[in-house]
Amino acid sequence: MEQTVEKNYDVYFREKVEQDILGTIILLGYSPNVRKIVLKHNLLPGDFLQEIHQEVFWSIMQCYEKGINPVLTSVCDRRPEKYRHNNSAQFDVACVTLTQKALATDTLLDYNIMLLKEHILFDFWNNKSRDMLFGNWNGRDVIVSGDLLLDDYSRLYKRLTQGLTEEAVDYEQRMIENVTKNREGQTTGIPTTVSAIDSFTAGYSPGEFFVLAGRPGMGKSTFMVISAWETSALGNKVAIFSLEMSKWQLKNKIASKITKIDYAKIKSGDLTDKELREVISAGKTIDESNLYIYDAYSNLEEIMEKAQELHAQHGVRLFFVDHIQRMSLRKPSELRVTVTTITREFKNFARVNNACWVGLSQLSRKVEERPNKRPRLSDLKESSSIEEDADVVAFFYRDGYYREQMGEIVPHNELFETDFIIAKGRDVGTKPIKIFMNPISMKIHNYNVMGIYND
Repeated sequence: MEQTVEKNYDVYFREKVEQDILGTIILLGYSPNVRKIVLKHNLLPGDFLQEIHQEVFWSIMQCYEKGINPVLTSVCDRRPEKYRHNNSAQFDVACVTLTQKALATDTLLDYNIMLLKEHILFDFWNNKSRDMLFGNWNGRDVIVSGDLLLDDYSRLYKRLTQGLTEEAVDYEQRMIENVTKNREGQTTGIPTTVSAIDSFTAGYSPGEFFVLAGRPGMGKSTFMVISAWETSALGNKVAIFSLEMSKWQLKNKIASKITKIDYAKIKSGDLTDKELREVISAGKTIDESNLYIYDAYSNLEEIMEKAQELHAQHGVRLFFVDHIQRMSLRKPSELRVTVTTITREFKNFARVNNACWVGLSQLSRKVEERPNKRPRLSDLKESSSIEEDADVVAFFYRDGYYREQMGEIVPHNELFETDFIIAKGRDVGTKPIKIFMNPISMKIHNYNVMGIYND
């Protein structure tokens, strides 16, 4: 009768964690954020259980010491001496296999390294206590052996926890800055430039993740372009990652705003010589501004790497992405897992870098199937993770749009009257705010109680 061998699940899960750590480092080797995460944890090759994992991590650290990104080719080039001539294919296969098994996100890398540290500390006591229990003291007094054991643990614990405490925030200075801004009539966050919204939300607050959602045609992309451009004109560094419109389209919309030439004319090229010169000049103004526009990135890893670079090199603290459901992961996954990973990464990046992410989101088609088409939180596609991770969720709703769809002739001032519905506001609450978005002049106006729009 064949004997069943029990699997040691502690070892099994530790090996899985090690695989994911190493594979993620190699897959995201170009990311400065990954380098920051790896180095802050002070890991050593000996912290890994499997010998091949120790050797791969040794090669990764060799890359970091030489100032080289630890991607697959560079890690394999810096393999340990034992793999230089013999068994070289074994090392290459091991590295490739690690990349195939990795989930590859910054957030999960940080989390998995913390899990590995738990295994390291647990195994220390598991192994050493067994030595103590069976009297393996090497002829030393038990008290001396205990002291040495505690010293060893203290050094290990100090190494594994050193550098993990968050940098202290000067609370007094931050409060003085906030009060000063308030007294001067400024928002304490990065302004949306719509005063009715800023007075309630305090703008795009650093450390937070905003979601702007709506059905197609509600104006969320128009709001993003206007808000991003106007707040960048105030001196704030802003980036847009567009998966919906091309950079050409976005620049045309902003050029329309700058020149006051109808967007339709700019798009069709129906311009006089004078208008053409104005549009070209506006394009140069955009290129030299604080606004960075990208339309070539589609997966989360590429976007986060570029965002980290923009934050580190140019001080960008406000990021827009249009829109969440169009993004993907390098390793394809089901939509629910993809959206959850994206929202967690945005929130983690914002928190760690004192920045703000604004993600545009589509709503479920079910909105169109009910008589009352005003959106609610359950209408968010894959709403659980978006709703959970977002600090603010705001919906765009235009009643005039639906009236026009039903064949009604809607006056211009009613057609673009927009409800900016804050359905979730961590720390601020919820509130519907009326605004008027003019897609022709590319301006957003406040709305007062008399029904008059003003700047």
